[in-house]
Amino acid sequence: MPCQVLQRNRRGFGSAEVRGHCKTLADGELRATVVKNGTPIPGFVDRPVGRCRRGLWRGTLSRLPVGGPYDVVLQAGTESVTVRRILVGDVWVMAGQSNMVGDGRVEQALRPHPLVHVFYAWDEWRTAVEPVHFPAASKDPSHTDQPITDHKEILRAHGNATKGTGPGLAFARAMLRRTGVPQGLIPCAVGGTSMAQWSPGHKHLEGRSLYGAMLRRFSLQDQPVAGVLWYQGEANAQGDTSAYTASMRELVRAVRADFGSTSLPWVVVQLGKSHLFSQEESEQAAFLSIREQQRLLPRHIGNLSVVPAIDLPMEDGIHLAAEGQNVLGERLARAAAYLLKVKGARNSIELKSLRRVPCPDNWSQYPAVELEFANVAGDLRSDGVPTGFRLIKPDGKILKRIHKVLFKGGGRLVVVTYTYPDFSMEGYRLSYGYDLDAYCNIHDSENMSLPAFAPQPIEILA
Repeated sequence: MPCQVLQRNRRGFGSAEVRGHCKTLADGELRATVVKNGTPIPGFVDRPVGRCRRGLWRGTLSRLPVGGPYDVVLQAGTESVTVRRILVGDVWVMAGQSNMVGDGRVEQALRPHPLVHVFYAWDEWRTAVEPVHFPAASKDPSHTDQPITDHKEILRAHGNATKGTGPGLAFARAMLRRTGVPQGLIPCAVGGTSMAQWSPGHKHLEGRSLYGAMLRRFSLQDQPVAGVLWYQGEANAQGDTSAYTASMRELVRAVRADFGSTSLPWVVVQLGKSHLFSQEESEQAAFLSIREQQRLLPRHIGNLSVVPAIDLPMEDGIHLAAEGQNVLGERLARAAAYLLKVKGARNSIELKSLRRVPCPDNWSQYPAVELEFANVAGDLRSDGVPTGFRLIKPDGKILKRIHKVLFKGGGRLVVVTYTYPDFSMEGYRLSYGYDLDAYCNIHDSENMSLPAFAPQPIEILA
């Protein structure tokens, strides 16, 4: 397909099967010339790649170097066809619900880049321009029941969109910078969708199911992909949430099987803030349960990373603003680069330990809590007064006596509190971002936030 991004292999080459019809040649050789910036690239001048038989030509274009854009000229006899602006790099499937789709203002989106392409909802590769997701033109009934079908109208409607900035373009630009190779996106997310709707058990419904639609779009590429980006959970944050982790395990297992890669990288976004959910305790607990289960997914699923969104600015009651999506894209890229083993890339920040320590500098007789985090780039820091922690008493009540947070270098910080008369802190727990509308502002030098985490027991050392 024109503008397609071919997935590079471990040696840095792409390949593609090519097929077509011959009008004048019944039998003969199929040859290819690959051109970049008007000049044929070495080794790809009039290169034999297949044959034409009985009016059909078929071949394999192999060992195409990472980079592009390439124009591929295929010739059989006197007939030729040119497939333009092919890239070789990494391709990512984007799935989940509305925050992966994106609802940020398009005017705040990042600018397009010629080495970042998208396989748009109407099954056409093009240079990536927000909105990356455009389900109104999807060919799959699970995405819309009244699709725009006229190509000119699709492009007009897409070009006039004012909302729809998600993390995709920012992610791809950041990955291009980190890896030095072109990036391709296959958007498959649909707003308001639950894990049940994404069930692999529905793939036999093909485009009438979300899983089937994603599999159809993947299959059209006739290519592997680098990994999957996933942002979903709001639709499951009501009622019983106990099956969420099991559902994620099943989804990842099925995708890896159907995509032909048992260790396919997954990068999952941990739920951010919400202003829409009821303040009833049960509904808050459900939302927070999903968020905590997401934090712990790497313990249950291999080659999966989770990035936080708890500190990112909102566009409305549930959706990230464009500026937040742009930051999220950078975070997704950091975790994805780590899973791809890109030199120097770090995983997302992870909580390692919480323990009671004497108050720093011996200025108080009361204990404090030292936290240590893994995968911190540089030092931890904050925008303004560091905040986001809650201290929970043994009876479950919040103790509003956190005085300050002190950064101790690297991945360590100390929460200074006042627990009189409970000097031992026995039974106390500490959380971060544990609210529907938590205000959190601690991150590392690459702007990766601390993960939100549910109340954790504090280790008491003798």
